[in-house]
Amino acid sequence: MEKAPAEEIIRKVRARISRSPDARSEFGKKAVLWLLDKSEGMTKAVALVFPESLIEIGIQASFSLHDMNSGNCKTKLNIFLESFGISWWFSTHCGQFSQSGRHGDDGVTLWLAEKLYSRDAEFTIVDQQVIEEIKRIQI
Repeated sequence: MEKAPAEEIIRKVRARISRSPDARSEFGKKAVLWLLDKSEGMTKAVALVFPESLIEIGIQASFSLHDMNSGNCKTKLNIFLESFGISWWFSTHCGQFSQSGRHGDDGVTLWLAEKLYSRDAEFTIVDQQVIEEIKRIQI
């Protein structure tokens, strides 16, 4: 693993997410900030797994992350990370994933990790308690 980014860079990434005009929802921004916070300064790969029962809110988060990474957006999160020499990636994919791989097409998973769709991540299955934790994040 590469050296962890300085706190100043983490603050800049957090501000970039918070100010993004591209995210489709405030909850989506907060879910991406949750990943950043749980990564402990991009030293720990993390993933949020939204099960089928929470697919609507999971899609909000997934589309927000996608739109903040798209080449057609202003935020360009992964390019922003790369500009600091950081080789970590935000990614999203349909389906529920874990260390052992994909478990069906239902649900959606979001990551922040050194590898796209990392199986080395700490996977958190979203439930109502996690949703409330995400909602409490300050933008």
